[in-house]
Amino acid sequence: MGNISSLTAIDLYQNRLVGQIPESLGNLELLTYLGLDVNNLFGPIPHALGNLRSLKGLYLSFNELEGELPPTIFNLSSLESLVVGTNILNGSLPSDMTSNFPKLKNFSIESNEFYGMIPSSRCNNSILVELNAFSNFLSGKIPQCLGAHQKNLIEVNLNVNQLEAIKDADWGFLSGLTNSTYLIILDISYNNLQGNLPHSVGNLSKHLNYLDVQNNKITGTIPEGIGDLVNLAYLSMEENLLEGSIPNSISKMSNLARLNLQNNKFSGFIPPSLGNLTNLELLALQGNAFGGVIPSTLRSCPLEQLDLSYNSLRGSIPKELFLSPTLSISLRISHNLLSGPLPSELGNLQNLAALDLSDNRISGEIPDR
Repeated sequence: MGNISSLTAIDLYQNRLVGQIPESLGNLELLTYLGLDVNNLFGPIPHALGNLRSLKGLYLSFNELEGELPPTIFNLSSLESLVVGTNILNGSLPSDMTSNFPKLKNFSIESNEFYGMIPSSRCNNSILVELNAFSNFLSGKIPQCLGAHQKNLIEVNLNVNQLEAIKDADWGFLSGLTNSTYLIILDISYNNLQGNLPHSVGNLSKHLNYLDVQNNKITGTIPEGIGDLVNLAYLSMEENLLEGSIPNSISKMSNLARLNLQNNKFSGFIPPSLGNLTNLELLALQGNAFGGVIPSTLRSCPLEQLDLSYNSLRGSIPKELFLSPTLSISLRISHNLLSGPLPSELGNLQNLAALDLSDNRISGEIPDR
């Protein structure tokens, strides 16, 4: 194949190819697209691919390639997409990546073994659209300038790494990302981010649909301004050290479908205004210190899963919960201080797969239907 000098594109995506990538592909000087993703290729990425000076798209993900990215790859100044995720690649990223890739829009190195810091030179690429580097061993601070010049950024995935934020200034990248007015996905979960979540989180793109900061060491309260992210459908903040109450402003997120706040230090009452979330399918508040009663307004949400277990909720179980026609996956309100009888409406949950009311103070008879 390396002798077909007129080739401008090779697409062998999703086959059962095995073996190594031939060095001879580096002879194809007119090649603009090389797609070998989703195969069973192994071994190193050939240095000879650095000869493909016309290449715009290099897709090698979902193989078993190993070793470092060859330095010659960083000579491909025409490259717009470098997609090498889900391999066994390693090594650190060059500090001068942007000057080498002035046209890069899609940089995807996820699910590999890359280590070291994210180069701050990455910030100088004003046309970057996707940054996917999750599930690696990247460390250090997230560059504060990330997003400052990248108004076209749509997706930033840095989850499952070893990235740090120790002092307030280390969260400066969030302020930079407020300039990315088209941002839809931001995932910085499963890192070592500490300190308070900055108020600038509420200034992120109004297009933001997915925000995940779970499994860090974030402290303080949820900023009230987070309710300005009106198009958010997924908000995940579980497994942190957040405290205080749930901001009432969250009830403005009319598109919110999944709200995960479990295993923090939240207290106070569950806001009845959560009943305004008319698209909410999952509400997970377990493992906190919420008190008061369960709001009957939750019936207004199309909940499929509700978990309020391991809190300090009191009073009786509102019968409105058992009148929800959408509850089908699970209803868990165990390990609270709930009392009184079980509502006779319990039998209405005919589609429910899991019900857990254990470790409460519920009395009386079990409804017979």
